[in-house]
Amino acid sequence: NGQLNADVQYDGKKDTPTFTNTYTPPTPVPPTVKPTTAQFKAKKVLAINGSSDRTLKANEFTFLLKDQNGTLVDTKTNGENGDILFNPVSFNEAGTFTYTITEQKPATPESAITYDESVHTVTVTV
Repeated sequence: NGQLNADVQYDGKKDTPTFTNTYTPPTPVPPTVKPTTAQFKAKKVLAINGSSDRTLKANEFTFLLKDQNGTLVDTKTNGENGDILFNPVSFNEAGTFTYTITEQKPATPESAITYDESVHTVTVTV
């Protein structure tokens, strides 16, 4: 009849062969996180009422840095120019962290000074 027919078999079967590979991914390694730091600063101003030759002295006032749990992180005194510079705080993970800075009233306060009782909140987002 002049017509050829082809019969294709794979491994003795008519189905197309399937090759299956199995991939097991390695256990993910947590990324290496490089810690970062933040350094808090503040300024002390001695406001003078009336005329006086009184000036701000270095180390005259003490300031407290506390974390969100109220734990003392650092204590610093003012510089002669009023600058207050706390030690850097390290962060090893992402998040939002809250700190407070307050002035510590001395055990024997100077009677002519009204001490600042403000609580300054600092928020750090890492």
